[in-house]
Amino acid sequence: MSRARRCTVSDYRGKKYVGLREYYEKEGAWLPGKKGISLSREQWTTLKEKIGEINDKVAVAAGQGKEAADVVVCELEGMRKVTVGTYRGAVMVGIREFYDKDGKSLPGRKGISLGQEQWNVVCQNQEAIEKACTEA
Repeated sequence: MSRARRCTVSDYRGKKYVGLREYYEKEGAWLPGKKGISLSREQWTTLKEKIGEINDKVAVAAGQGKEAADVVVCELEGMRKVTVGTYRGAVMVGIREFYDKDGKSLPGRKGISLGQEQWNVVCQNQEAIEKACTEA
């Protein structure tokens, strides 16, 4: 996605996870940071199935040319949601955990917001990500 943001497929306790995460450099090594989210195989499959719908919402947000409120495109599982909105004029795709407070669903700390270019890189590499998820 970029030098500091990466999409990885990892194995944890026998299950595959797709990680969308920011990395930082320390002593010449790139290490995973706090910002990001790991998606289970089922969550990745749901996200992949909704790429067309997400891209439609990205196009609408890009055409508005102003600050647009986040629109929930889909729910992945539990309280994880995919949103599309703008921040400082840039269209962002958010993949994040939400929590309930006083009857409202609010974005939590766990998650990542991807700019349009970063989201496009994920879309363009979805088959490679899927292949990595299915390999033993």
